[in-house]
Amino acid sequence: QRSLVALQPEAVSDPAAVALGDLAPGAEQVVVLAWVTATDAAQEEETVTALRGTTVDALLAATRDAWGTFLGRAARLESPDPRVDDLLEGMVVTVRTQQTWLGGVSPMSRYSLMWLRDTAGAVRFFLRMGLHEEARAMLDYLHLAAVMRGDIANALRLDYAPDPPPAEPDWAALPPMEGRTSAEGPSHLPLMALWYHQATGDASLVEAQYEFLKRAVLAQNVDQDGLQGFSGDETYRAALAASLGLDLEHDFVACCTSANSSFLYVAAANALALLASVLSRPADEAALRERADLVRAAAEAVYWSPGDSDGVSGGGSYAPFRDRAAPDPLPPPFEDVSLAPLWVGYSSPDDPRQQQNVATVVGRLGRDDGSVQSALDPSYQKFLGLDVVEGVYTGMVPGFSLYSLALVDHPRAEAAFNLLGRAASPSGNYAEYQIHDDHSALQVLYNPAGGIGDMTARYRPWEGGINLDALVVYLAGFEPDMIAGHHRLAPRLPNGWPSMRWTGLRAGADRLDLVVEQVKGVRRVTVTPTTGGTLTLYVEVPLPAATVRSVSVNGAPRPADAWWVWAPFGETRVQLGATTATAAAPLVIEVEHEAATR
Repeated sequence: QRSLVALQPEAVSDPAAVALGDLAPGAEQVVVLAWVTATDAAQEEETVTALRGTTVDALLAATRDAWGTFLGRAARLESPDPRVDDLLEGMVVTVRTQQTWLGGVSPMSRYSLMWLRDTAGAVRFFLRMGLHEEARAMLDYLHLAAVMRGDIANALRLDYAPDPPPAEPDWAALPPMEGRTSAEGPSHLPLMALWYHQATGDASLVEAQYEFLKRAVLAQNVDQDGLQGFSGDETYRAALAASLGLDLEHDFVACCTSANSSFLYVAAANALALLASVLSRPADEAALRERADLVRAAAEAVYWSPGDSDGVSGGGSYAPFRDRAAPDPLPPPFEDVSLAPLWVGYSSPDDPRQQQNVATVVGRLGRDDGSVQSALDPSYQKFLGLDVVEGVYTGMVPGFSLYSLALVDHPRAEAAFNLLGRAASPSGNYAEYQIHDDHSALQVLYNPAGGIGDMTARYRPWEGGINLDALVVYLAGFEPDMIAGHHRLAPRLPNGWPSMRWTGLRAGADRLDLVVEQVKGVRRVTVTPTTGGTLTLYVEVPLPAATVRSVSVNGAPRPADAWWVWAPFGETRVQLGATTATAAAPLVIEVEHEAATR
């Protein structure tokens, strides 16, 4: 229930019509009203009493201070473009405002549940930004909600607060998962657990949730051929159908096997296998890797389309699905699925097949504005009177694209980075679905009062988290790995930026600052730990296509055989072996170079 309450003055018969009386020149009358939401009269009275026990100024000051403290714990970017800095900080705020006091996170725009898939975007972004505690709260609540429900679910309530929590189910004794948990969604659980462990070095989460995470992998439906179907809740299904001229509610679950489910499953099984090795469970590790290998072999055999040898349709790439009744030909690549392998960790960027996949997807679907977009079938152009001709896309595609292009150093990565700004709404958010023609939110109906206008959600921790996580990867290349005991950095200066500074990047209990500068023909990267002891770092220096003249570390020239260049798409990435840094002895790498002649 919702009530309008007059806090000042209190003796008001109708808070919607407060009589101010006559005011002399220069006089003022202060009126304080509050919308109070509650589940019953007692809860409303409790809230009103609390509000009357303070002041508006005190509440504003406490709110300001709380946000300052919170943002002070997050990594921070200082770049020459304030729009980029603001977009990054704004998404931290977007995600945090959608996290409940119990820890769960939800896209609170037409939704009121916690989704397995959606949580992954928020967790990954917050871990990258050093907000480990908030990410842990999301994962703990997700586990608690599954315990309360009695099993893993695609979406879970946000309001469980048992005291004490109930005992966990016997996860291994539960039957195989069905419906929307038979594939796709549950794979995000082991992935998030691995990301958390790599960022924090904290084994307590996987120790407490191991059997739960194991069920998330082994209870999924993998058929006798090693293939998986659709969950039926994939965000991209309508866009995929529209690109192929199918009904928007096309039943992919009934007709088809899913490449995306396979990519996620392989990554999840390998993630849990790594965590099993950390917990010294060799039998589980072997079984999980065997399971991953089975599904990978099937995915490579079924979804890889080699393309035409004459180059008309480009080289090889992954198809998004296979129709069981009509397996040939495979459908063309589709951005949400074909750009997923690198993002989910299905394979690595130095895999030639992944490089070929990215090249083909960009070659076939790349647009002049830096986007990767499947064409809209003519039957859906101007659909329902909407001004849509070029296509529609899910809000996380800009992040999937930027992440993949950054990892393989594709020359279109800078354009994909700039697209993040154009695809963002005025408030710096990304919608569930967006129109490619002008990158606005897809809104089928509009009600000026807001009642039914939000036909695709606008305020999203899933899409926004993925997109801004990709921004951090592109700009800083920061990959903390407490399991391996070393961390990676691969910073860039796009758009001719002369410099960039990151503060508060976090790995476990350690923090570090990163400064990147371009001084004439020298790219200088300085890494300064601000806490803890010695950090082991692998620092790589991505550049536009260039000839490298020399490399030095802490002022000492490195011989030519102590560094190398990786250039799968013609851009230049200088790679070094392991280096170390401390607060007293920062790491300074200088790469002297000149632009290559194209």
